[in-house]
Amino acid sequence: MFKLNKTPREQSSDITKGKSEPHHIGKKSNAVLQQLFFSLINTKEGFRDEKWKKNFHELKDEILSKPDGSSLWTSFGSKYGHLGRIPA
Repeated sequence: MFKLNKTPREQSSDITKGKSEPHHIGKKSNAVLQQLFFSLINTKEGFRDEKWKKNFHELKDEILSKPDGSSLWTSFGSKYGHLGRIPA
């Protein structure tokens, strides 16, 4: 199937090449979560509909579920909060 000691990049490459079956590689990195947060916050408030709110709260829950989630959430808010109101 797949080796557990391969890096996520190697596993992804094997899946792409068809050498292994598609499988979940791992959790999102802080950088990926930061980019998703930035993309959502960068949306103008007039375009924030129910789908946006749902995506935002799902991302918030995902961030807060990480071991360092509360400090990560606080840092994202202080870094990008000037772009728009961050919902509670």
